[in-house]
Amino acid sequence: TKQEVNASKQEVNAAKQEVDAAKQEVNAAKQEVDAAKQEATAANERAENESKARIAADAKVAELQAQIKELKEKYELTN
Repeated sequence: TKQEVNASKQEVNAAKQEVDAAKQEVNAAKQEVDAAKQEATAANERAENESKARIAADAKVAELQAQIKELKEKYELTN
């Protein structure tokens, strides 16, 4: 009857609202995941850059040490 139809409609509307709420939760979770991915990517980029900087610094130190050794050897030969 009409009351049953109205009750069913209300149940359907309530179910739709629950589905909408669940969709909003899923979207919020997706946004959090995307933000976490961006943070991880940025952290990886920073780590990569730091690693490259360390490698460059180590190479420069090795170069300077070689120059120092060469200069010491030249100094010893002249004295």
